[in-house]
Amino acid sequence: MEIYSKFYLFLLSKRINKQLPYLSLEDIVKIKLLKEDVEKLFFNPKGIHGVDHTVRVMILIAMISNLLRVSDVEKCLLLHAGAIHDIGREKDGICLVHGEKSFQKAMKYKVLNNMTLNENMIIKKIVESHCKSDKEANFVDTNLLVLYKIFKDADGLDRVRLGDLDRSYLRFECSHRLINVAKYLLNNDVNELLNQDLKKLYKLEVY
Repeated sequence: MEIYSKFYLFLLSKRINKQLPYLSLEDIVKIKLLKEDVEKLFFNPKGIHGVDHTVRVMILIAMISNLLRVSDVEKCLLLHAGAIHDIGREKDGICLVHGEKSFQKAMKYKVLNNMTLNENMIIKKIVESHCKSDKEANFVDTNLLVLYKIFKDADGLDRVRLGDLDRSYLRFECSHRLINVAKYLLNNDVNELLNQDLKKLYKLEVY
């Protein structure tokens, strides 16, 4: 059975309050394009903060965003934040400044050229804050805080790769229900999933 079919059947078994976590065709295309934009910018592309981690985070961002019904524009901003959030790392392990370096690197390599100044400021705030505590992040804008929490949950869910996911840190109920999805993504080749014939990756309906 092809990977996209297995993933479809897996998601069918993970309905959340009668909603199905899904990726639209637009999500898949955007994630693939962003992956291509950043895959050469990591200090260790195959490491624990490399390309595969970034792709999984983007997939989880899209799923949480779809479940929470955020706007397409907001989801696009989050996907860009997901694409660049670790490109500024120079080592694995705790680093409280790699968010700032990641945004600077994204600007240097023109990853965010299609964004407006205001959109870049939103991405900047999320990326620079993602490696800090919620208190240190200090979000005043309520809507921006929601986007930050979506990002943090998606990034946090991929801690399954490290074996230290603490579900008490997840901020949304739907994120708790995506833990098995995060494990599925870890245990399957997400790049192969993205490289399937896009015509076969139908948008999954919300039940």
